[in-house]
Amino acid sequence: YAGTTKDVVDVIFNGYNCSVFVYGATGAGKTHTMLGSEGNPGIIFRTVMELYNHIDALKEEADCEVVISYLEIYNETIIDLINPGTQLQIREDGKMGVNIPGLSRHRPSGPEDLLR
Repeated sequence: YAGTTKDVVDVIFNGYNCSVFVYGATGAGKTHTMLGSEGNPGIIFRTVMELYNHIDALKEEADCEVVISYLEIYNETIIDLINPGTQLQIREDGKMGVNIPGLSRHRPSGPEDLLR
């Protein structure tokens, strides 16, 4: 986490959208790296805690809104993991940049809601 993802939270607070990509062969440990275990939390848990710690530290200075999407790209198929159903497509245009029409966006009320 410290060597690969921790700095993403600082980048978010500098005004950028961020993504974490996990890539590797089946059985390589991608799911464990992202989710971890109760005694050894993974990247998602650690990033969420860092994000909300930053928000807490800024609560007197600024209002922060957390909006998330959670998707899987596998064999060129894109699936919304929070709202599965239809296959999604990546689109790119000069105005919006890269986007995925139909991908759900969620506004969690706090870290527990986001992790759920």
